[in-house]
Amino acid sequence: MAQAPLLGRIGQVVILLIAAVTAVEQLGIDAGFLTATITIVIGTGIGGIALAFALGARDHVRNIIATHYLRQVYGAGQTVKVAGVQGRILEITTTGVILETADGQTWVPADEFVGKVSSRVLEGA
Repeated sequence: MAQAPLLGRIGQVVILLIAAVTAVEQLGIDAGFLTATITIVIGTGIGGIALAFALGARDHVRNIIATHYLRQVYGAGQTVKVAGVQGRILEITTTGVILETADGQTWVPADEFVGKVSSRVLEGA
């Protein structure tokens, strides 16, 4: 795991903070303010990480959801036209569609089928 040293350091800091708050309380000093401040800082950090992850993964998640609906309309072997690309569906992957086109195999993101006009090309047309 590439982030193991960072996670280890974060664990050490958390343990030291808990020990410091416990020591302050043992001295008879009210540590409520210190505990609230530490909680706010940790919560803000976790919230920032969650927001960064959500914003970074939104395109991938959009394609996963679009694939769910795409499988209900299209299937392998059908000829489709989407976003100016026409081809036969070879495979519907987790996040997109692999089409066999005149230029070779083309991967089209699933949200192109949901967000734009796509059509099934009838055989012999």
